[in-house]
Amino acid sequence: MADQVHKRLGGELVDKGPLQPMAQPVLEHETYAMMLSGLGLIGLMTRRRKAD
Repeated sequence: MADQVHKRLGGELVDKGPLQPMAQPVLEHETYAMMLSGLGLIGLMTRRRKAD
């Protein structure tokens, strides 16, 4: 019973069965490049507004 998940729903104990590991998605290089370029643009906009 140690490897089973129990959750109380509406006063009823529900058996969810054994835990299964879930695979996490891995981001691609293009995603990191787009995120860094977006952060860079935000930084440039902030710097320009502070200069004014």
